[in-house]
Amino acid sequence: MAQPDKQDDGWEDVPTGGLGEKIDWKDGPFEGTYLGPITATDKEGVELEAFAFEKDGTDYFAWSSHQLKEALEQVPVGNEVHIEPLGKRELEGGRTVNLFKVRQRAA
Repeated sequence: MAQPDKQDDGWEDVPTGGLGEKIDWKDGPFEGTYLGPITATDKEGVELEAFAFEKDGTDYFAWSSHQLKEALEQVPVGNEVHIEPLGKRELEGGRTVNLFKVRQRAA
C-alpha cells in the first residue's frame, strides 16, 4: 500500500483506504504486486468485486471479470503479476467480456 506523505509543517497524510487508480487497459499490460480481492461500491451504491495492486508506491485497482477473477484466485497475495489485456469477446445480447493473459512470479 502507498505510504503516507510526511510534510515539513508537521502534518502527516493519513491513507484513506480509497481504491487507488483504476487500471486503464487501453494503456497496455500492467505489472505490479497483487494485494488481493476487494469490494468496492459504485455510484449507485452497488457492491462490486475488484482487485487491488501496488506499483511503485501507488495503489491501483481493476474491476473484476470472470477471466481475471479465475486467474487471480490462483495468485498468492504479494506475488508480482503481469496482466495483459487481450481485447474483448462479444456475447449474445450485445454484451462483451474482457479477455486477459495473467502471469505471476514470487516477489
